[in-house]
Amino acid sequence: MALRTLPLVAVLVLGLLGCGKDEAPPAAPPAASPSTPGLEAAPGTTVASYRPYDQGDPFVGSQGGIRVTGPAPSSTGAAPTEPAAAPAPERDLAGEVKRAFGDPSACVARSSELPESVTVTIQVRLTAFGTVSSASVAAPGLPSDAIDCLRRQAEGLRVAAPVSGAPKSVSTSVSMGRAPL
Repeated sequence: MALRTLPLVAVLVLGLLGCGKDEAPPAAPPAASPSTPGLEAAPGTTVASYRPYDQGDPFVGSQGGIRVTGPAPSSTGAAPTEPAAAPAPERDLAGEVKRAFGDPSACVARSSELPESVTVTIQVRLTAFGTVSSASVAAPGLPSDAIDCLRRQAEGLRVAAPVSGAPKSVSTSVSMGRAPL
C-alpha cells in the first residue's frame, strides 16, 4: 500500500518545491469592475474583483483573494429604486354586505302580512376580521317577527378580511316584490 501512495507523495513534494516564497504569484486576468470601460454590473448586484496578493492591503488575506467592494453603481449613479405601486381600488363594502346577506325571502315568507313590495335596509358594523359586531334592519310593512329574522341573518353575515378602518358602519338595501297570485 505504501508503494501506491509513493508517486502521489512525490508529486506533492515536487510541486511544493517548485514554488518559492520569494516568487510572485502569476498575474490575474483583469477583473470586470465598474472602472473597466465597456463592462457594467447589473443594478443591485455586488461587484467582486480578484487582486493578487498585496501585503499592504488590509482587505485582502495573506494569500490574496476576492475583495467585495459593495453594491454595483447604476449607470445613472443613483441607487436602484422600486417602481411605485398603483393605489388599490376602494372596496365596495356595501356590495359585499348585500351579497353576503343574500335573499331575504326565507324570513319574509314566514309572514302572513306581506306588502306588494318591500325594501329591506340593512346596517351593520364590521370588525377588522369581516364579522358583524352589531346589526339593525328596517323593513316598513313587515311584522316584527320577520324583522327579527332579518336582523339575525344580518348579524351572521361575514365579508372578506381584513376590513381597513374597522370598525366600520356599512348600509345597503335589498328590494323584493311579492309574486302575483
